[in-house]
Amino acid sequence: MKKDGFTLVELLGVMVILAIVISLVSISYARLDDSVTKTYYDSLKESILMSASDYFYYNDSVKKVTIKELVDKKYIEKVTNQNGEVCDLENSYILSYLNELKETKYEICLKCGLEYDSTTSDVCKNN
Repeated sequence: MKKDGFTLVELLGVMVILAIVISLVSISYARLDDSVTKTYYDSLKESILMSASDYFYYNDSVKKVTIKELVDKKYIEKVTNQNGEVCDLENSYILSYLNELKETKYEICLKCGLEYDSTTSDVCKNN
């Protein structure tokens, strides 16, 4: 007697295996997406800080500058999140301060909607 097709047990077994593989792939994708987001904002912050250091060099009496001011004075282009939406330029800023070794340091307080907000750091909260 010739069998055509698969048994119900075989089909259920394949479905279980596929469900496990799909769940593993989706977990890996979520981790990769978080990593890409972190890398994007780390690179964005470094780029802004380099431009801000130029601004502070030429304006040495200034200790705080908004990102909007950096954009207006052509130090940087518009700052956008990963989706291309413009970040909150008015409430995002860079601080210049001297640390205990009298070295100039910069802290960025960047707010890009619900997706990213570094204004919760201690330095940003106190200024």
